[in-house]
Amino acid sequence: MILRLLLPVLVLLTACTAPGSDPAPKSPTTPSEEVHAAPARAVTDVLVTGDISWARFMEDWAGGRTRWPFKHLDEFGTYDAFVGNLECPVVNSNETSDEQDTILSFHCEPEFLGPFSDFFTAVSLANNHTDNHGESGMASTRRHLGKYGIQYFGDPDPERLDRVCAPVMLPVRTDGDGDETGVLPVAMCGWNGVFQIPTQDSVDEITRWADHVPVLAFPHSGLEYVAEPDSIKVDLFRRMIDAGADAVLGSHPHWVQSSEVWHGRLIVYSLGNFIFDQQTESERTRSAAIHLRLSLTSKVPQWLEVGEQCAADPDNCLQIIEDSGLREMKARLEYDVVGSRNENRLTHPATAAETADIERRLDWADSMDQLRPPYGPLR
Repeated sequence: MILRLLLPVLVLLTACTAPGSDPAPKSPTTPSEEVHAAPARAVTDVLVTGDISWARFMEDWAGGRTRWPFKHLDEFGTYDAFVGNLECPVVNSNETSDEQDTILSFHCEPEFLGPFSDFFTAVSLANNHTDNHGESGMASTRRHLGKYGIQYFGDPDPERLDRVCAPVMLPVRTDGDGDETGVLPVAMCGWNGVFQIPTQDSVDEITRWADHVPVLAFPHSGLEYVAEPDSIKVDLFRRMIDAGADAVLGSHPHWVQSSEVWHGRLIVYSLGNFIFDQQTESERTRSAAIHLRLSLTSKVPQWLEVGEQCAADPDNCLQIIEDSGLREMKARLEYDVVGSRNENRLTHPATAAETADIERRLDWADSMDQLRPPYGPLR
């Protein structure tokens, strides 16, 4: 009896799907249901600059125009991020420029951070001036940077191990057909080595990150106003490469110094002054900014997801990476030199001839020839 009842149903189903019949129409796909190809490549172009300060006479020259020190930075072209060494505490102060010059105690007024943040994504605080107003000045600096969304790393005390390295979220562009963007985490580490040589424990903070993400090291040390690094500085910077840094980009001499490649990785001993009030000679009014391109072609969607999680919880970023099971970000790093000059108080791109002279000081061609994959020159 059951079989007789089912037979008409089976016949009807067979007729509906018989060869040559039209299939049942599908519901139209709504835009929210469209499937985009996952991005296979993520790229970020970063301009790493030298020393930055709008303190002392720079503030006088600005005359209350908070955009004035940065008014020509867009002439350097389009970058996803700028990163530099901020050599002043961000505090309100009544110290005059002459007083700052006499005691070499600087301050950068907070209202300049708005236009500064139009360019800069992250800054190093590891130098001999960010603590000029003590711990309260450091707290003010971090608070004001956070207010404008500027990330920071490093500390004037190189033995504050919890502050040496920090995850920085770099904006990236992807090749997915959904025009997706996102952020990738890299580690940036800073040391003030002006008054003491950072201990090996401090340098080894690099290693905690190096097994997972690219690490950029920003030491601040060495003799001022000289063209070549001393042997103590060379040893320190090389130890940072040995600890796992992908590149070491130095500051403090206020001159451009040479570069080299150590174990296949780039060291620049001093980038010079990018935004600064020192105007007495051409050595102090030029700098070597480094155009760094980071590109990733492995497990891009997963790393973008980690970047999103780290952006929401940067204090636990290393644990987030370790828990993700991704192991190491296999990124490629490529480099070029971008010359700058500020002999008329304002920072501009250098001319071709000036950039060529900066490259000669760096021994840039030799360094680029010695890089080994995943590092190389940016062509």
